[in-house]
Amino acid sequence: MAAGKTATGIRRRQIVEAALGIVSEKGVRGLSVKGIAERIGVVPSCLYRHFKCKGEVIEAVIAHIGERLAWNAAEARRRKTDAAGRIEAVVGMHASMISESRAFPLLLFSEEVFHGHAKARGMLREALGRYFREIAEIVAEGQRRGEIRRDVPAERIPPLLMGLVVPAAILHYLSGGAFDAKAQVRVHLKLLRGMLRSAGENQKKDPRR
Repeated sequence: MAAGKTATGIRRRQIVEAALGIVSEKGVRGLSVKGIAERIGVVPSCLYRHFKCKGEVIEAVIAHIGERLAWNAAEARRRKTDAAGRIEAVVGMHASMISESRAFPLLLFSEEVFHGHAKARGMLREALGRYFREIAEIVAEGQRRGEIRRDVPAERIPPLLMGLVVPAAILHYLSGGAFDAKAQVRVHLKLLRGMLRSAGENQKKDPRR
């Protein structure tokens, strides 16, 4: 039984990765069960043992994105001890996701997801909601420790950070990958870090003091 579950998990992962590759190359409209099967070297009927239709594959891909975002937040906590460093780390990893694969922005901006698949849209909303709450908690911890200014509600920061990533994602996509999304996000994060630091933290960082 355990071996069977492992094999099933591996196959589902292969299907999701193949779907991401196809979306990156052809967009969501270019995704098909037949195309996924060809990419991983199986017959289409093999895929139907794991997913009933293309819509379920899209749901699995969105679940994968949600897991990746959650991992980013946990990894940022592991890598850094200060709130500002954690914020920069998690947003930097988000920008890396965009640079690694065009599938992420294509899925996020897909008309098929936003208008044609209510369940996928809801899953994406829930995944982003969890991601925002994780970032808000990092901010709140920084505020409690006096690292981040307290006059800005913690829950307002995640959408602001998303606002740094989305334009970079659009430009990265429009340029065919030539635009360096990570570099732009790094510059904007540096500016934001100065604005979010508490007065005490700014005094520590000012070499004239």
